[in-house]
Formats: sequence, C-alpha cells, structure tokens
Amino acid sequence: MHETGKDYAELLTAFGEDRVRDRFAYILSKAKSFIAHLEKQEPQCTGCFKASAAIVEDLVLDYYADIRRLKDFHLIERTHPTKVAAYTAYWTARRKPIQTLIDPPDAVLTEWQNVKYVNEAFAALLLVGMVYDNNRPIADADRRPYNLFRDHLIYFLIFRAVNPQALELVLLALDAQPTRERIRA
Repeated sequence: MHETGKDYAELLTAFGEDRVRDRFAYILSKAKSFIAHLEKQEPQCTGCFKASAAIVEDLVLDYYADIRRLKDFHLIERTHPTKVAAYTAYWTARRKPIQTLIDPPDAVLTEWQNVKYVNEAFAALLLVGMVYDNNRPIADADRRPYNLFRDHLIYFLIFRAVNPQALELVLLALDAQPTRERIRA
C-alpha cells in the first residue's frame, strides 16, 4: 500500500495498520483469483482484466471510514460479519477495482453479458463468500435457485440504488426460513 493521506492516518491508528493491510491483501487476492477463474472459464478473456491495487486501497480505506462512523455512532465494539461483508461488497461495487484492459471478444459478450459488469459479479461473490463457505459445493437441487439468486443480486448491483444496509438485508434473508406458503398464480 502506498502512503496514505492525513485523512486516513486516524483509521490506521484506530484499526491497526496490519489489519488494514490484511484486508487490502485479502480483497486484492480475491480479485486476482476471481479474474483467474474467469479466464479459466472463458479462455478468450485472458488478459482482458486486471485488479488495481490502488483502487483496492481506496475501497478498503472507504470501508474502514464507514465502519469507524458506524462503531462511533452505535457504540459497538465488534462489527457483525454480515455488516463487514455488506460494506465490503458495497465499496467493491462502487469503486470497481477490476479494470478492463481490452474488451472481451464479441462471442463472450453474447454468451455471458455480465462479463461487462465484472466488478458487480465480483462484489456479489465477496458478499456471499465472506459469510458463507464458498468451498462447499452447491447440491444440484440447490444450484438453480442459487444461480437465480446470484443473477438477481448482480442485476441489483448493476441497475439499482445500492447501499450497505440493503446488502446486509440480502444476507439476512439468505438465513430466513419461509414461514408462509407461497401464493401461486
């Protein structure tokens, strides 16, 4: 991480420079892994994307500034994991740390339209992955509803007014069990 301005010195003191650096390294590593997975899935996209360390640094500092305000206002000691994930995903979608170096080929754009919105897809992965185990495979019976959820979450991140509170509600909703029968039209 490069030298931060005076505005962020208080954050480094409040949260500890090591903790901020660890968060920076975590998100940058996840972004690089996300790009590598995308390139493996779509070899034609190799070299199309790059994770920007400078932008990851900005989003991490923005995240900690928000968390600091939240802790000071609500007088809380530890931030709930859903809040951590929601604020991280929010700043990821807002700052867009994955940069497009060259446009993906038209064939890829036609097949996977969300490749244009790689940052929103990455933010969705972070949101869910920071709270739930991404290493456990999704059962075939659960794959279709999960894919539908993922696609709607990415759509939400692209086209709707997003805030961390809405993303936190999304995570809480994932834990909710239906309490009523669905009305079928």
